[in-house]
Formats: sequence, C-alpha cells, structure tokens
Amino acid sequence: MLVEGVESFGRALLAVAVAATAAVLSNRISERTRIPAPAFFLVAPAVASDLVPRLEQFPIASVQDVVTVALVVLLFNGGLSLGWRQCRGHARHRRAAGARRSWPDS
Repeated sequence: MLVEGVESFGRALLAVAVAATAAVLSNRISERTRIPAPAFFLVAPAVASDLVPRLEQFPIASVQDVVTVALVVLLFNGGLSLGWRQCRGHARHRRAAGARRSWPDS
C-alpha cells in the first residue's frame, strides 16, 4: 500500500538525518580528541548493532543507502579542509609521474 511506502521512506529519511547529525557531532568530538571523525563513524555502528537488537530489522538496502550518504558527507567534509595550494602541489606531482610513465622507452 501507499502508506507502507511512506513509512519506509520516513524511516530511511530519519536514518539519514541521524547519520548526518552523527557526522557533525563526530567532527566536533574529533576536533577535541584528535581522533579522526571516520573512526567514530566506523566504531559507533558496530557497537550500536551489538547493543540494540532492533537494528537488525532494517532492510539491507536501507542500510546501504544510509552508508552511501554518510560516506558522501564524510568525503565532502574532508575535501573542504583540503586547500587549493595542497591540491595544486599534489596535481603537479601526479602530472609529472604520469608523463614519465607514458613516455616511450626508445
């Protein structure tokens, strides 16, 4: 029925909102403890799945969607802290390495 689709969408949306909030909070904690934020994101779900048996009720597709969104948020946040100066420096080295590999050995 239509209501079942709305309820599953609402649960997925709630899970994404919780994941986004956890990402923001893990960044705040990371600034204070010097432990990388992704470490919190890797450990917290493992601990939560052992402590809360109801978490096994979520369909695997919903879990995969939440993980995908969380990964995008984490990678985007990591990219924000990468400055243009660092990016140019790395790109210069990559171009040089690529040119050396593609040059003919004659």
